[in-house]
Amino acid sequence: MSVSPGDPNDVQPPELAPQLFLDSRPLLGRDIWAENFGLWKLVPTSTDAVSVRDLQFVFDLEIDRFLLSTLTEELAALATWRSSQPEHGLGKQVDDLVNRRAALGHLGQVEAQISLSDWAAERPSDSAALAVAGWRRSSVTLATDLLHWARQSNPEDLRARHLSYWLGSPGYFPQTRLKVWANRFPADQRSMRILAAEQRIRGELARASHPLVEVLFPGEPG
Repeated sequence: MSVSPGDPNDVQPPELAPQLFLDSRPLLGRDIWAENFGLWKLVPTSTDAVSVRDLQFVFDLEIDRFLLSTLTEELAALATWRSSQPEHGLGKQVDDLVNRRAALGHLGQVEAQISLSDWAAERPSDSAALAVAGWRRSSVTLATDLLHWARQSNPEDLRARHLSYWLGSPGYFPQTRLKVWANRFPADQRSMRILAAEQRIRGELARASHPLVEVLFPGEPG
């Protein structure tokens, strides 16, 4: 079953166990993801000077920026909501999600993945570089598998709804969109794998004193 981006006016909670995957729509009274997607404009267009492959590259990076910035906005809105609802029954779950903001960082990490990939390509025998290359390959596989899973899933599943914003692409550098998905749905077993892989790469780059460590991995979830 196909999944398409949501309607910003649809703020009814999906039929999911709330203790697993928090739905912010009924709490905030709005669908931040659908709203932002409706405002999002992809600038690049096909020209004789730009190949289809180059367009896909730019397209993927733009999606990554949208995903990262929208999750950051959603968590900020939940933090504001939480401050006005100190006794709400979902407070602990909201807190756990909001505390993950520290791990998201800023939009600069989208471009940092390009620099990291170039760095790894220049050092084919370096152990940290090999780990980075392997991380990207495994991320492509996992991102592709997630898209396949979403196509077979209930479109009201929050995880599948989120994957619809990938617009069918696993990403040129899937690590960013996987990071966003994993931090939004940390209870999913696949998210745990994604975040564990991040920590392994963080360790490799820290041992190599790579300057992009804090850009790509700014903090750990609370």
